[in-house]
Amino acid sequence: MYLHDKDEFSTLTLPKQSIRGVLHDLTKVSLIQCITKSGPGHAAQDGQEYCFATVFPHFVVYGTNHIGPDEKKIAKIHFATDDGTTLFYDFDAFGFLLDARPFIEEIANANAHVHGRTIVTGPNPEILYFAGKREIFAADTVLGRVFASHNPRHSSLGGPSGVGLKNTIFVTIDFGNLLAFQESVARMFTVLRFLEMVAGRRQTILGLDLETQSRQQSSTILHVYWSMGPKDDPAGGEEKPHPSDVLIDAVRQPNEFTRVLSN
Repeated sequence: MYLHDKDEFSTLTLPKQSIRGVLHDLTKVSLIQCITKSGPGHAAQDGQEYCFATVFPHFVVYGTNHIGPDEKKIAKIHFATDDGTTLFYDFDAFGFLLDARPFIEEIANANAHVHGRTIVTGPNPEILYFAGKREIFAADTVLGRVFASHNPRHSSLGGPSGVGLKNTIFVTIDFGNLLAFQESVARMFTVLRFLEMVAGRRQTILGLDLETQSRQQSSTILHVYWSMGPKDDPAGGEEKPHPSDVLIDAVRQPNEFTRVLSN
């Protein structure tokens, strides 16, 4: 990552190997566990000088706030893996009606007062749904309360191109108290290794978020880019597991899944 500033700085003696900065769109960025690749150096143009360096951050945390590696602000950590829908095969969470005709008139016009017009329905309607139960399972462990949940999002708000729902299953650890960054990631890694054992192969982290709290502010979500995060081995030729292949079914065997995870 290329860094520059009008004031002189050095990346060779970083406190806690971390850097705080701001992107052009004012997103606040915290670089954690940084290694200097080149620089620092100086340059000048049109009578103006600046300092620059190139660093490799193991973690890039970005959002509306900065966070230091030792700041105990993290209340929860959320992560998604590539086999999430297999590990938590909640088949009945989403579906469609085989015969939507008895229901389409009421559903299509539920927002008529918002749109200011009546939706004209026809003889061949389709209704797709999310059943509404977000939490899939939950378990109290020594790491904190661990739970998996559905996080559906709309592909669009409507129109002739169609509409749909895309779901991502996130696993959350609610620590019960505020932790520093490294401890939060370490606990997440423990749960990840358990999920890899259940799935029968290594997992790739598809998304990683921190939920922080402070006395001055309410909860804030910070996104994390993990430069060398866990990944499955594409060269290994491992096939994606089938839901029936997992060692413990969190949806149909919640008590067994919770008991094993808790121990």
